[in-house]
Amino acid sequence: MSIFKIIKDDQLQARKNLAKGNRPEDKLRVKLLTTIIGEADPFGRNEVTDEQITQKLKKFLKNIEDSIKSYEQRKIDTSDLFLESKWIMDYLPKPMSEDEMISFLENNEFKKIGQAMGMVNKYSKDHDLMVDKAKFAELAMKYIK
Repeated sequence: MSIFKIIKDDQLQARKNLAKGNRPEDKLRVKLLTTIIGEADPFGRNEVTDEQITQKLKKFLKNIEDSIKSYEQRKIDTSDLFLESKWIMDYLPKPMSEDEMISFLENNEFKKIGQAMGMVNKYSKDHDLMVDKAKFAELAMKYIK
């Protein structure tokens, strides 16, 4: 099942939960998922690929992280933002850990940084992982021969 379909199903379930009771997190979840669906598929054609929705989710996550930093500086409650961040991360591929990056670099030989980046991108897609490209590039510089 596609990520977009899962999000739509979760939105429907959140709406049902909201109708049954009035928990604040249900209202927040419905709002977040509705916004994501609207951003990803503004014309309602249901033609959203996993790659497209993943990019939208990453954008949402980055915006939330920026908002959290800003809110914390102004001492504004960020609990809703942390909750939204957690929900979004549930739909994204698992982040590749630093140990996994090091293991990948140690088990492969690279002559150029571009070659390492290309291979880790393919590896991450094949294994449903998300790579912090800046961190990987920093680590890769130590392993380039």
